[in-house]
This record gives sequence, structure tokens and C-alpha cells, in this order.
Amino acid sequence: MKEYPLVSLIIPCYNHTAFLDDCMQSILRQDYPRLEIFICDDCSSDGSYERLLGYETALRERFGRVSIRKNESNLGVTKNLNQMLRQAGGEYIKLLASDDFLADNAISSFVAFMQAHEETDVVFSNGYLVSEDQHIGIVGESKIYPTAPDLELATLAERIFRSNELSAPCAFLRKAVFDRFGLYDERYAIEDLEFWLRLLRGGGCRFAFLDQPLLYYRRNANSITSLVVNEKTDSRMLRFYSAELGILEAYRELVPEELYAEAILWRLLAVYSFSVDNRLPKTRAFAEEKLKASPLWGKLKPGVKGKYRFVYVKQIVKKLLYGRG
Repeated sequence: MKEYPLVSLIIPCYNHTAFLDDCMQSILRQDYPRLEIFICDDCSSDGSYERLLGYETALRERFGRVSIRKNESNLGVTKNLNQMLRQAGGEYIKLLASDDFLADNAISSFVAFMQAHEETDVVFSNGYLVSEDQHIGIVGESKIYPTAPDLELATLAERIFRSNELSAPCAFLRKAVFDRFGLYDERYAIEDLEFWLRLLRGGGCRFAFLDQPLLYYRRNANSITSLVVNEKTDSRMLRFYSAELGILEAYRELVPEELYAEAILWRLLAVYSFSVDNRLPKTRAFAEEKLKASPLWGKLKPGVKGKYRFVYVKQIVKKLLYGRG
């Protein structure tokens, strides 16, 4: 590497005190010397902010520019990310959730790849899935990408509609991407899905895959993919799924209408199944209302309704829409 361009490391935090040591230690262990670090706690109630402050001196001594702050009220992930992105001055941007952690060579590997591939705007690395009780220093086993993702631009929108395989935690971007396409859309409770589709709609953005395990992605009880079931969970899942469906509606022109219908239907069936299994009344009512508005709802056998499992949902959709599956 001939030079060390500045990398802006953006870290949103919310109630992750149990995992912050892993995240912060992984930053301090980076073999890349030129980082600016922005950390913002989104009004946690578990002492996360105070734990973060315990790392401020070490981070400043190592990297210089470090900002650790706490929001006065909970803003949500998109607004929290955007306020940090507005301060970023690096040539590259790396977003890191505060319950995840990096391989020691993560930033240097990302930068080296981008310098060697000037045509690339966004690169996705591989990584490992880790549980709540796995910590920094473990030997990873379960890869985020068992096989390389297909990033062919001509059909990428269709694959995102079917199943968003662009893992935001694995992404490393040129800041110029945000300068050109804007920040995350604060109308939605999830940041990445809308952003990837916006890049595809705008055109001219190139994606690449770096098959090195540079990130450890934690599946934990406070993540959207592994939640403790309660009333708060119900409201959170409702916001999440409402946002997802709204995003697909906003970008439906990117895919054939048949594929859009398929994507919406299988998601609704999956949401309905999840809400029934986990006793989430608000989310169930949301999914059921939308499903019943579809003529396909009447084609489902009464004994089958409410008993879907995610693994079978796509088969059900194909049978309903296309007579196969």
C-alpha cells in the first residue's frame, strides 16, 4: 500500500454494553493507522455510553480524531447513521454495528482492494456469524457468504427483491457514493435495502466481492433477526416489515411486475407465519390485512393458513402464482 487514505469508521450503538468490548478492542487491533472514528449511542438504557467512554482515551491515542456522543432521545438507525455520515471526511466509509467486530486486517484489506480496483464503488467482504457467547479471538466457522454472491448489475435488483443478499455489515464504500446518491432515507426503519436499490436505479455504481472473512456478525437477542418476544418487539417488527414493503413498492419499476408480486406475497406469508409463531398481534394483523386484500388468500386451504414456515413460503408462492412449486 503506497499511502494511507483516511477511512471514516461509523459506529451506531443501542443497548450493546455486553458486546462493546469486542467491538472496541477489534478497532484498537487494526493494522491500519489512519482512521477517524464516530460513535453515537442512540439513547441506550444499559450503560453502553459509559462503557464507550472508557475507550475514548485509548482510541484517541491510537487514531487521533474520535467522537463519542449520546443522543438525547432515540433517533433510530437511519437518522443516527446520517448525523455521523455528515461529519465524515474520509475517502472511504466503513459502518460497524457496535455488537459486531472486525478482523485485525479488515480496514487495510478493504483499502488495498479499493486501491487495486479503482472501478469499484462498494465492496462486500466475507465474514463469520457469531453468537452472543462468542467473542474476539474465536476461530470462525459459519461464513456469512458460503458461496460468492452474484453481483451482476443487470439482474441484481431482481435478486435483492427475492432475497436481499447484499450484507450491509460486510460493505465498505467510497465516500463519493454518498456524495453522489445521498444519505440513508430517514423515512424508513431500515437503512440498507432502500440504499442499494437507489444505487441501482441511479446507475453507474459498481459492486465487488472480496472473499476474505473481515467481519464477525453477531446474531443476538437485541438484533432485528433474533428478538426476544414482547410488546416492544411487536412494534419494532411492525415498523421493520412496513418499511421493507414500502421500499419494495417505491422501487417496483426495477423488476418485472410478476417478480414484484411474488416478492411481496412471500414476504407477507413469512411475516404472517413469524407473527403467529411468536404471538405478535400487531404484526399479525398487519400481514393478515394485506394478505386478505389479495385474491390469492382465498386459494389457501383453511387448515394451512397461519401454519407457514419460512423455508416453505417460496414454494407456496410459486404454486399460487404459477401453478408450480
